[in-house]
Amino acid sequence: MRYATQILQLNDNALSELSSKAIVGKIRFGIPSEFAVYLLPKIIARFARENPQITLEVMCDLSRHLNDDIKLKKYDLILSLLDENYPFDQPRPSHIGQHKHFSKNDRLVWVSSSRYVDDSDEPVRLIVAPEGCIYRKRGIQHLDASNIPWQIVYTIMDLSGVRAAIEAGLGITVLAESAVPKSLIIIPPPRESEELGTMGIALLSADGAMTEACQILTHFIRDHLRQPHDLKTSLKPSP
Repeated sequence: MRYATQILQLNDNALSELSSKAIVGKIRFGIPSEFAVYLLPKIIARFARENPQITLEVMCDLSRHLNDDIKLKKYDLILSLLDENYPFDQPRPSHIGQHKHFSKNDRLVWVSSSRYVDDSDEPVRLIVAPEGCIYRKRGIQHLDASNIPWQIVYTIMDLSGVRAAIEAGLGITVLAESAVPKSLIIIPPPRESEELGTMGIALLSADGAMTEACQILTHFIRDHLRQPHDLKTSLKPSP
């Protein structure tokens, strides 16, 4: 896999160097904040180096808002989290006004830090994004299904704020496994509740025909999403 990835990257570099046609344009790209932190640093430098005449305008928001905004053509392309699974690379139904160019399923996990202590006599302390967040919805649903009391102690949309609160030991949260920061720890479901299941991750556009610039960005993102991610260390629940 490592050699194959290197060969494909060399091929892309060669094509870029030999191409006499400079691709220009502006891409309005919407992405959830946790994937912006995880994904964009891995691709943005190479993308900018190989496509210096493409302007990338990135906005972070909840997937619910991104899905609404792309129907209004406020974005050219979005990376969206879907509270359901879709077959890999199968077309998304066109009647909802979106076209899917890539999808994968990712496992949802509980995330904490080594400083967090779960007191079984107290509600599970949650750090979450605002209402409408898939992570928040799925975590609360599973705690309720297991009759486990919970309390939201901190609400913030930005992943940096969520991470800082978790690192301080204030509580736990739910994230897609591939977006868990290396400074945090994947833990078993609290108090023997059920696994959270999976969700879909998809690249969506409002129009079926994308510009050349959007096609290039889609290629970059799709390749990185297909690569296996590093698994984080698991921590057993505190007594």
